[in-house]
Amino acid sequence: MTKTCIFFGGPGVSKEHLWSKALGLEIARWLPKESLKSYKAIQRSDGTEETSVDGHPLYSTTVPCVCAPCNNGWMNQSDERTRNKTIRLIRDQKASFSQQDSEWLAAWLAMKMIVRDEIQTTQSVFTDQDKQDFYSTRLPPADMWIGLGYAKQVMWANAFHRQWRRGYSQDGMFHEAIWTMGLGATVAFIEYPVKGKGPTGIPPNQLVQLWPSPKAFEWPVNPVLTPAQVRYLAMRYNASFPSAGDFGNERRFMPTGKPTQGRPPS
Repeated sequence: MTKTCIFFGGPGVSKEHLWSKALGLEIARWLPKESLKSYKAIQRSDGTEETSVDGHPLYSTTVPCVCAPCNNGWMNQSDERTRNKTIRLIRDQKASFSQQDSEWLAAWLAMKMIVRDEIQTTQSVFTDQDKQDFYSTRLPPADMWIGLGYAKQVMWANAFHRQWRRGYSQDGMFHEAIWTMGLGATVAFIEYPVKGKGPTGIPPNQLVQLWPSPKAFEWPVNPVLTPAQVRYLAMRYNASFPSAGDFGNERRFMPTGKPTQGRPPS
């Protein structure tokens, strides 16, 4: 875990919440009491991962990786300017998003992904330059893809899942990752870096694209994603790979008691 601010370089003594208190309480209303616990990811050096239960609500997770001026300044401003619309996403309420709203929400999600990646014990997908560029521009990286899905599924209400893999290019080895973040009735999907023209394995028109090229849109949208579709999107790098995330909860809500894996659902 870093001891200096990942954005500014100052002492990283302030704990950043993955969900703010306001959003955490909204998400908690979706969940049975027995599911209000955290499934903490432990990543081994060989790239495999396991989860353990630490007893704290997942929505209260904090990561000590930023300095107090960042946490209480521009990061808090990002939380505040997206909060009202994000609460409507969580509550399954209608909302109109302007192009500016879409850009702000994309920036907020990118910020959360950068912070989320500091939990990993293996190499972060984001370089120091990525973090400095985000601090300077307050915008997601140009080669990040961010989309929203309409799920209405309790099992994904507070999920925070990550898959990663190594890739190789002329410049050597690189890491890439996909993240799944549950927001009540809504699920956000993020991929970085995107190779080629678009994200890996996401069918056209299944999600609302926030980034790149943010646009105005009305929420909610069709289609409503099934649990199998959400799981496929979250696990699309490798459906059998036990990646880090809050996947213990879903077994309580799947009718068969077993998660759906395998080929993309229709």
